[in-house]
Amino acid sequence: MKKSQLIMLVAAVLCCAAASVSCKKDSEDSLADKLMGRWMVEAANGDPIPTDEKLVVNFASPTQAYLSALYSADPAFREVKMQKQVNDVVFDGNSVSLTHRYSLQTVMKTTFQIYTVSQIYTVHKRAFDADQALDLTVKEEEIHTVQKSVRYVKVDKDESQSIIGTWQGRCTSDGSAYDDGEEHRWQYLPDGSFVYYVKDGDNWVPGENTVSEYFVDGVLLCTRWESGELEFQEAWEVSINGSQMNWRALRQREDGSTFTVTFEMNRVL
Repeated sequence: MKKSQLIMLVAAVLCCAAASVSCKKDSEDSLADKLMGRWMVEAANGDPIPTDEKLVVNFASPTQAYLSALYSADPAFREVKMQKQVNDVVFDGNSVSLTHRYSLQTVMKTTFQIYTVSQIYTVHKRAFDADQALDLTVKEEEIHTVQKSVRYVKVDKDESQSIIGTWQGRCTSDGSAYDDGEEHRWQYLPDGSFVYYVKDGDNWVPGENTVSEYFVDGVLLCTRWESGELEFQEAWEVSINGSQMNWRALRQREDGSTFTVTFEMNRVL
């Protein structure tokens, strides 16, 4: 009887030890596991982020991630094209760092100090809350840094292939600067360029843009075009369902106030 009890006691101890090791491993791996996939920033310091300033982070593995943003999301990075930019990732407790080297002397580092990774039941989305620091270092000298408290939401859709084709529609947010009451037409090509068409009588003809390029990461559409000596850049959140596409963007006025712009369009080719 005593022998049987001893065997049971040893078995219980071994099970507890195994469970402890397993729990420890799960704890170490849990943050990386939870963050795998694509996320887009939704708010900073408690305020909604204007769409032109949105950043997409796609954790492809515990050691690699991709960042995407509009060229002009920050003046210090205006000439930096952040189209699925490859970053090395390091997880350390609740801290996650992403590092991209433009050259041996120029490094951009994004660091997240994660508070929570949770489910937002009201909108059926996962989110994480964190302190985010963005640092640009040149020749080991920090020349620019941005620090914010942020919320990112999980993005499950990727519209990068769905957008290819020709679309026609108009602004549906009445009274905004974008609402001219006219139909517009865009053609998105697989090579990352697009054609904006204007109406000439009954015909659609290509506009006079000298440069027209775009990319989509998840649901964030980033565009840049040049007309004459002027350059323009815009980002939109897109949703595509079959032959219908909707655009939505939060824009910011010079006085800091914001307004929402929406477009609805249909695939024509």
